[in-house]
Amino acid sequence: MSLNKGLAAALKSARAVRRLSQQDLGDTAAPRYIWMLEDGKSSPTLNKLEMLSVALQLDLTTLVALSIAARDKVPVAQVLERVKAEITTFEEMGGLSMLEEHSQGNPSTKRGEMLKKLVAVQECKRQGLTQKATVEKLGIPRSTVHDLWKMETPEKS
Repeated sequence: MSLNKGLAAALKSARAVRRLSQQDLGDTAAPRYIWMLEDGKSSPTLNKLEMLSVALQLDLTTLVALSIAARDKVPVAQVLERVKAEITTFEEMGGLSMLEEHSQGNPSTKRGEMLKKLVAVQECKRQGLTQKATVEKLGIPRSTVHDLWKMETPEKS
């Protein structure tokens, strides 16, 4: 099975658990694109995958782990154990300090930043601002506002 098919299975399963329709995810992308992803006929960018994970109220890592488990037909725990072992080896080789040197910004805050942007965009929308006014007010790219405009703010768990 290809990784696209694994992602398709993970997306369908996550959507079913959250009781979301393809149209509900269509707020992050065109419904046709969601259909293509769930049919294993398209590969999302990392940014689009992160937006889908936010809409599904899953961490990006979880969505990827579910996809790999489905592709390899193994338990998710086995995938996570493999990841843990690889990260340990990477750390022993000095990879984590190199990662810190090479990264721009703090990766651990990226998801939080995206959620903050989502909440801010949705608040502007509730206030009756246009997308253009939201871009000007928040100072974030028009494409980001456009994508976040249609999304719902995830419920706090």
